[in-house]
Amino acid sequence: MKKILVIHTSPNGAGSTSRQVTQKVIDQLKAKHSQVEVIERDLDKNPPGHITGAHVGAYYTPAEQLTAEQKNLLQASDGYITDLLAADILVIGTPMWNFNVPSVLKAWIDHVVRVNKTFSFAGGSLQSLVQGKKCYLALSSGSVFSSGAFMSYNHQGPYLRSVLGFIGITDVTEIVAEGTNTADQQHLLSTKIAEQVAKI
Repeated sequence: MKKILVIHTSPNGAGSTSRQVTQKVIDQLKAKHSQVEVIERDLDKNPPGHITGAHVGAYYTPAEQLTAEQKNLLQASDGYITDLLAADILVIGTPMWNFNVPSVLKAWIDHVVRVNKTFSFAGGSLQSLVQGKKCYLALSSGSVFSSGAFMSYNHQGPYLRSVLGFIGITDVTEIVAEGTNTADQQHLLSTKIAEQVAKI
């Protein structure tokens, strides 16, 4: 059985393009694999807290020395990491906000990119501890960023690829719905998305 972890980030509900693309990815994965278990985490409905100095202190405290307060503080991070490590496939659906990802997704990333849990520098070099995962990024943006005048402003896909690669998730496929606010792209979106999803 394939375990699929889905991370939703858009606050726009059924009207969200990234959520629609994410659902198409899920449907395709269900069709591809005979048995799947899908775990969905909606960061808009249940937003992660942002990392504080207390979190950082707890991250670097040996497990046997953690106080009750620190253990409580780490519960959310521990849960997110447990979800990630248990999954075979990770699906992240996100719109582009100000050329990057929404802060709820950045907060989730800050909880899962955690020293001695998903990466370490044991022996003096980077050890990426999350191995054997496949990731699909369901990305949307109002303008076109794959080419043209805005290309250099695209920090959405490149950022996610970089941070996921840092912890060991290097098999990443992007399904991109761009130009959602651009009239000359609207009629092409459904076809482009269908073509990308069909390759999963």
